[in-house]
Amino acid sequence: MVGSARTTRWFAFVARVVINVALVVVFRVALGGDHMDLPPALLFVAMLSLITLLYDRFLPVHAVHMTAVDPHRPDGQTDLPP
Repeated sequence: MVGSARTTRWFAFVARVVINVALVVVFRVALGGDHMDLPPALLFVAMLSLITLLYDRFLPVHAVHMTAVDPHRPDGQTDLPP
């Protein structure tokens, strides 16, 4: 099971990068090809894809942490297990 979850994450990242690279190439062609430096654009696409993947991956974790914190507790403890 762990291997399949890891494979799914890699597939999601690769699919996201491929779609974003395709969009960059289409817009580069639409702009005439001279108006965009391709290597920095592809690096930006890879970094943006990684950031969005990590955001999607850890959003449920953040939601659990936010619901477990009780701001009215004077000792600052949470309902999360240690």
